[in-house]
Amino acid sequence: MHYIFEAIFVGIYSIVIAIILSFVVHNYYYLLFLTGFIKHVGGYILNIHTYYCNHGDACTRTHSVASSNNILISKNNPRQLIFESIIEGIAYVVGGFICSFFIPNIYVSVFIVGIAMHGLAELLDVHRFFCKNRCIRQI
Repeated sequence: MHYIFEAIFVGIYSIVIAIILSFVVHNYYYLLFLTGFIKHVGGYILNIHTYYCNHGDACTRTHSVASSNNILISKNNPRQLIFESIIEGIAYVVGGFICSFFIPNIYVSVFIVGIAMHGLAELLDVHRFFCKNRCIRQI
């Protein structure tokens, strides 16, 4: 999967979560936190993380997934997943706070934050860390 498409997918995925949450969560910062939190937990539950292990830009550079016998799966213990999801929720709040000065529309802001978070994770090697430590060979 190409990096730009990944970032756009993350932005769209974030908007979908924010739209669903906006029916019950009316505080902008709670909405941002829950969007980031649910995005991370949902990515694990929906096997988006496993898909990223096998097809994500950072993981294809980190692992050689040449044959179908080398399928990688994302492994996380519940404590790690919750901790990482809280961190992502906080990151969304910070990103949304900064974005709110320039973009008044909540959904456009969430989209931009999703893209920015994906870009920052790439620049800070968070994706490579994920690939090395969370993607394991399926036996």
